[in-house]
Amino acid sequence: MRVDENLVFLAKKFMENYAMRNYFAEHFHKKRIVNNYYKYALKEGEKEQQQEAKCGELADRRDRRH
Repeated sequence: MRVDENLVFLAKKFMENYAMRNYFAEHFHKKRIVNNYYKYALKEGEKEQQQEAKCGELADRRDRRH
């Protein structure tokens, strides 16, 4: 599923603040869609963090060998 990066960014920012989240949802009348974008954004963020952690571990192993 392709997701507009701007919407993901907005969802992340606004969902950090409960009041702003409600304003955002009412403003666009698409609370469910916004929440789904936010959940998707969080999942993608977690995947990126896990990949970065794996890369960091590999780099640490390489450093220890030399």
